[in-house]
Amino acid sequence: MKTVINCIIILGYVLMFQQKVYGQQKVKIVDYKISAKQPEFYNAIYTSTKGNDLRSRNLISADNGLSWIEKATNTKGIALPPKYGRRVPVTSVYDTNQNLFVTFFNALDNPNVSSKIAEPKEALKDYYIRYRVSNDNGKSWLSDEPIVIQGNNYSGKNPLPLVTVGENAYYLGDTGSRAIITSNGTILLPAQKTVKASQKDNKLNKNQLYNPNGGYTYTEAIILQGSWENQKIIWKNVSAIKGDPNKTTRGLIEPTIVELSNGYILSIMRGSNGGDKDKSFLLPSYKWMSYSSDNGKAWSQPEPWTYNDGTNFYSPSSMSILYKHTNGRVFWIGNINENNSKGAQNRYPLVIGEVDQKSMKLIKSSVILLDDLKTTDKGKGELDLGHVTIIEDKNTKELIIVYPRIFGNSKQREWATIRLSVK
Repeated sequence: MKTVINCIIILGYVLMFQQKVYGQQKVKIVDYKISAKQPEFYNAIYTSTKGNDLRSRNLISADNGLSWIEKATNTKGIALPPKYGRRVPVTSVYDTNQNLFVTFFNALDNPNVSSKIAEPKEALKDYYIRYRVSNDNGKSWLSDEPIVIQGNNYSGKNPLPLVTVGENAYYLGDTGSRAIITSNGTILLPAQKTVKASQKDNKLNKNQLYNPNGGYTYTEAIILQGSWENQKIIWKNVSAIKGDPNKTTRGLIEPTIVELSNGYILSIMRGSNGGDKDKSFLLPSYKWMSYSSDNGKAWSQPEPWTYNDGTNFYSPSSMSILYKHTNGRVFWIGNINENNSKGAQNRYPLVIGEVDQKSMKLIKSSVILLDDLKTTDKGKGELDLGHVTIIEDKNTKELIIVYPRIFGNSKQREWATIRLSVK
């Protein structure tokens, strides 16, 4: 009964915001559901060109999500990780040009790290990214490889410039760090890396990580570029997008990317205020933007992301997602706060808005509310609406947004599924 009441309250609340019109088109909330169980559509992806085949973790659907069965991908023929090894799937992409399905994993092979610890501190030095390729809609894997840049004697130990696994790490962020296939077939994977302390950091020794502001972490965003060769990805380049530690205390985190109609690649990144040098959270809490005009090789100097009228908005240190609908429109889903955020607080409300593809800014009049703190949420602890996945229904063209509503630092959660019509 409580779930039904929650649905009625939130649906009635968001109905007030759903008729925003821009470009003679509407984005309308048509359904909002709360469930105790993780929905099958969470992090789901289509795995065929012509059919309605979907895969979501170890679940598959052949009827566009009407029914699901458990079917883990067969690992026969690929090297299994060591007993203590971790392979955490984060994001997947299906290349319709190649009919190949790829899943990217955060991997960790440190035997001294307990598997019971979800986010061990050692991950900041030991995490690296692996990927697996399937040519049968995710039924089996052709290969399991670490991401290593081609040439210059790069290896699993030294896979990227300025990365030595065991000294610093490269890894995927949240579910917003989705790979894309660009219009010329390039594979772009947004990720992040920690930074080794340099000689100029005289307060740090060479075994420490660069963290100039004493925040929880400090990272640089990276964009990996690859292309297909014999059903494997040849990783040819990686670009770093570096934040100014005097403006975002934890650097740049969890990039999300999209290709715009003019061929530019836009990246929106999580920043942060706070830390030892900003204990009063005086720095403005922004999302940060950078763009590439050469298919992801070189990137502009990051700057605060604003509305299309040039005004700033506040956003907590939380992930977000850029998504391109098949009608060509680009949307952003994330958290916007009325007042300056304090680090990762508050990760609500959750909104969606359209990106102006000429200015690459968020269209202010397009922003609508998806979810917020409700009266029925009181007493459950701090609310977190910051771990969103999105997929476009192949048949209805609706956007399906799925996320956990997390309370009290993961002590309690429920799941929300929102369907949006995009006309």
